Amino acid sequence: MNNIIRLTKPLVCILFLLPLSSLACEEITPEVAHMKIHRLGMTNDLGETRRIEVRVADDSKERSAGFQYLCAGPRVLPILFVFPEQRRVGFHMRNVQFPLDIGFFDEGGRLIETQTMVPGNKLYFPRQPFRYALEAPAGFYGDWSLTVKSSHLHIAKSPRKTGSTRTP
Repeated sequence: MNNIIRLTKPLVCILFLLPLSSLACEEITPEVAHMKIHRLGMTNDLGETRRIEVRVADDSKERSAGFQYLCAGPRVLPILFVFPEQRRVGFHMRNVQFPLDIGFFDEGGRLIETQTMVPGNKLYFPRQPFRYALEAPAGFYGDWSLTVKSSHLHIAKSPRKTGSTRTP
């Protein structure tokens, strides 16, 4: 009898904690819900321009939140991080549930670097300053043939919640 109790006790604890682990992610967070949705154009190395919907994180609270606590899924939109000027800051994957690709773009929208980030506490820094960063589920840049050769992001001078974004 004691052996059965010893074996079932850990199992009961695991079964009790499973529902709590499903609360670790949400379909949308208040910070993400606050982000404006824009349609942007992206030109890849093949010269193909595609339109894409993104959420725009253009204030410090939105930029700090990013993909934290969001669940992976088909409705996840990439997030465009907009900074007031070119800078070199790091990105983390703390509280992010799935791997992400990040692309760093200069003032003119030229793709200058990409990285794949995995959940955890590591900080990811670009090698040079950037004005925009676009995070998307891992595989995004490869699937769209976007590389640092000649890929561009076509965005308004400064996408804001009250402004509009032009596409080619």
